[in-house]
Amino acid sequence: MSAAITSKDFATLRAAAALQGYRIVRSDSVDGTVVYCLERFGLVREMQPAQLIEMFSTEAVQP
Repeated sequence: MSAAITSKDFATLRAAAALQGYRIVRSDSVDGTVVYCLERFGLVREMQPAQLIEMFSTEAVQP
């Protein structure tokens, strides 16, 4: 499953991740499939957009 993330949403996620010591980068869609990578302490892991949103979402979850 791949969810589209707008530029504004990506900037918000990247800022939230930075506050917790992470760095998020993504490839350019011109190069093909967009790939999201999460980095911390020199370790890089490819992530799905939904995983990033779940990890760094700043919105409160309503039951």
